Amino acid sequence: MHLDHTKLVLLLACRIAVDDRRLRLQRDTPGAIDAGRSDASTIVDASRVDSGPTPCISGRQCPNQVCSTTLGICVDCNTSVDCTGGQICRAGACVAPPTACVSTRQCSGMGQVCDTTLGVCVQCVVDTDCMPGQFCNPSQTCVMQVCVPGTASCTNGTTLQTCDTHGAGYTMSSCPTGQVCSGTTCMPTICTPGTTSCADMNTVNTCNANGLGYTPTTCPAMNSCNAGLCTPWTCTPNAMTCASSSEVSVCAANGLTSTTIPCMAMGSCTAGACTGWICTPGAMSCASSTMVQTCAMDGLTYTTSACPVPANAMAASCASNACAFTCTTGYGNCDSMAANGCEATLATDAHNCGSCGHACAAPANATAACVSSTCGFTCNTGYADCDHNASNGCESNSATDASNCGSCGHACATGQTCAAGVCTTVAAAGQVSFTTPGTFTWTVPTGVTSVSVVVVGGGGTGLAGAATSGGGGGGALCYLNNIPVTPGASIPIVVGTGGVGSATLGAGGASASTARHQAWAGQVAAAGLDLATTTWGLDMAPAVVA
Repeated sequence: MHLDHTKLVLLLACRIAVDDRRLRLQRDTPGAIDAGRSDASTIVDASRVDSGPTPCISGRQCPNQVCSTTLGICVDCNTSVDCTGGQICRAGACVAPPTACVSTRQCSGMGQVCDTTLGVCVQCVVDTDCMPGQFCNPSQTCVMQVCVPGTASCTNGTTLQTCDTHGAGYTMSSCPTGQVCSGTTCMPTICTPGTTSCADMNTVNTCNANGLGYTPTTCPAMNSCNAGLCTPWTCTPNAMTCASSSEVSVCAANGLTSTTIPCMAMGSCTAGACTGWICTPGAMSCASSTMVQTCAMDGLTYTTSACPVPANAMAASCASNACAFTCTTGYGNCDSMAANGCEATLATDAHNCGSCGHACAAPANATAACVSSTCGFTCNTGYADCDHNASNGCESNSATDASNCGSCGHACATGQTCAAGVCTTVAAAGQVSFTTPGTFTWTVPTGVTSVSVVVVGGGGTGLAGAATSGGGGGGALCYLNNIPVTPGASIPIVVGTGGVGSATLGAGGASASTARHQAWAGQVAAAGLDLATTTWGLDMAPAVVA
């Protein structure tokens, strides 16, 4: 019996409820059974019981019922909407709603138990609420077991069915690879059904259908078993023949294969037997100082050839039964491989500088190099060997070394730093002064978008070398506010040297107002404040950028 058939029985008009006190038939409609009487009778539609459920695919085939398209039969209901009189749908039948409870004492009179989780009377909660041979299904109804819990049996040679813990049905499982189902368990096979193998040299074993044994078959005359098949001989077992002038072929005991064996030293094969050699097959010896002779494979003749001259070699010779060669000056056979000759150029090979195995070391920030067979190194990009000390390699970072900015010996002025190989004056947001004559670069700090420039003239030099010498003119003062700048931009700053004395009226010999005018004019002429360029030319000192 299968679980599906059990489900069909449950969908009959009457449902059986059994406990340890009474057998009760519950009618589909309310009031047909007196729950308080043990002798209550039940009216059963015998035609529906006898004929069983009606197959269907549509409700039109189910008079006074509905079609369960899942089960393919007519039932009283699919959902509680199909029921009347306050009944509910359970397992395809309309039944009275369950009675509320908090204890089984409230349900025992109806032959039921209390599901304290749901708070209603039900036929069963666990399997032990049912009679022996029954189990409690998900609808909390006692139904007959279809199998004995925990038992197992084979459905075919590879599938084992095991009854679940409720006896509600089977769990199907395939036997593991290499096993078959026999009786009530899966057993390891000793062979693959239908396959053949050799029991011995003359017998073929055929694996039985269950994989648990063999059927032997004897091979015919002049046949031997090979890979599970009777195979005709290819040679006379244990017979010997010549495979070549220097090899003996020995037929195997099964007559199916041969083993080739070289003749012993100083022998060659004749009529299935080895005879004496004049040389050892394949052996080399020197025919002259530059020629090598190789013994033929039959051991009876020689092949003579000149020793080859490989790449970068200047001579080849034969010595100690082998060819050798001499490397051309400046080359070496450093990998000891004759095939590629003298592969190492000793003058430039950093791994074999001057001689084989002499590898050049690479110091810091440099790449090892071999020049004229002498180890040296080449600085990596951005680095330089400014102190000419090989032990510390290329110690100077040309991009950041203020003492060697961009190149060795190029030192930045005091207050400058080296950035990207260029001397740069970098200041934080606030105020920075340029008081030394010369050209500087100022990098606009992060967050600064405008600056104010204050220019203070250096003043003029007085008239020199005359009785009417005059005093130097005063330094001019000018400024410009809110000049827009871009953070990170590099702005050149030019600071002048001030006035210069002369035998006539000095540059600062004019009146203070004239000196200031000249200073302002000089500043504007240098395009410092006209914003036409990024250069602030200051022909006077000092200058302040705030």
